[in-house]
Amino acid sequence: EINRLNESVHDFLSFNKLPSLNIETADINQILDGTLTLLQPEVVKRGVKIRKGYRKRLPTVQVDAKKIRQAILNIIINSIQAMPRGGELYLTTRSRGNRVEITIKDNGVGISEEAKEKIFDFFFTTREEGAGLGLSIARKIVNEHGGDILMESKENSGTSVTLRLPLYYQGRDLTGERNFL
Repeated sequence: EINRLNESVHDFLSFNKLPSLNIETADINQILDGTLTLLQPEVVKRGVKIRKGYRKRLPTVQVDAKKIRQAILNIIINSIQAMPRGGELYLTTRSRGNRVEITIKDNGVGISEEAKEKIFDFFFTTREEGAGLGLSIARKIVNEHGGDILMESKENSGTSVTLRLPLYYQGRDLTGERNFL
């Protein structure tokens, strides 16, 4: 918990700095499984059941695996916290064109219409103990990779978050814009 808090503070302090990405070829299914292993004690404690629907022959992606793991971790933590009495967390992967999609869906409390507009804003939180950093950092990480995040939610019916990542990272051109296939 202290290490996670320290990393959150570090992420906060470097939020607007241009991070250097350590791009490598990675298997998204393995990144998801590693993240779940890390969260297993919390999942058990909160009575959450994990349901996986991974595509078996998912193409590899060129990403900074550590940063993508952090983005996924932030989203899964929010999902777990949205199910205070337990529930089910669905993790699915698939490829679509030149992208890989990761969907994280819970059957928790959902997000109000008012909060949906602000959910990715820096420092916005709906929880008393929340800092409002997790989802904004997740979006920033995914955007740095040339991807995007889609969210669907309905109060009292849960939330679905889909991360869409390009298969290939090509870096930056001289204007600071990223080029992706």
